[in-house]
Amino acid sequence: MLGLLQGEIPDYRHGAIDVRGREGILGLVEDLRPDLIVHTAAQPSHDRGAAIPFFDFEANEMGTLHLLEAARRSCTESPFIGHTRLLTAITAIYFLFLYADQRALNRADAEVASLVSGLPYGQGVVAPMRDGGSRLNGLERVLDWSCIGRCFDFANAEPAALAFRVQATGPNPVAVADFYRALAMSHDEQTVTADEAPLYSVCPSRVPGRRFELRKVEAGEKTCSFSLPVTPSLGHLFW
Repeated sequence: MLGLLQGEIPDYRHGAIDVRGREGILGLVEDLRPDLIVHTAAQPSHDRGAAIPFFDFEANEMGTLHLLEAARRSCTESPFIGHTRLLTAITAIYFLFLYADQRALNRADAEVASLVSGLPYGQGVVAPMRDGGSRLNGLERVLDWSCIGRCFDFANAEPAALAFRVQATGPNPVAVADFYRALAMSHDEQTVTADEAPLYSVCPSRVPGRRFELRKVEAGEKTCSFSLPVTPSLGHLFW
């Protein structure tokens, strides 16, 4: 790499300086007085950083501070592009697209909880609906707390078994389905099989003024899959 840089860039100068060394950085920038500083020196591994926290902090945070101070002293008009600033900007944009109105999600949760509260104990329920107002589907886990102590839903993961709780069968309070079948049932419209029926599906309401309703789905019938603009996110305005 060094040979490539020296061959392609006639004025390239290489300096082997530890970014943690403040005086060395100050001297280098004072000598070069660059028109632009692009700072990419870092200890990049988060896993490794946990094992060497002091070195990680000295290289990443203090190294950036040394370069900023050097630029302030010797080339105040030069643009400074640093990994820390870039990371901050990327993080801000990332969380912009993650934003969702939690109050709207809470209202959707409460509506679904009210629906399933009237079910007999141990019924299977699916809610394959998508939040059409956001890039993220905040409705994916809408049944998780609503079904506690009452019903079983396909989206309630059992990670250790790579399976999902679906419905009560016999003396066993929890039955499991095939992982991929359960995943499909919790995300898309599916035809209910004989061993899954009867099943209740959260669907768009046919009653004015309500958003959801429960429909009993028998074997051979399809569950509901729909999109509902519940949580308009900030990111949705730009993307």
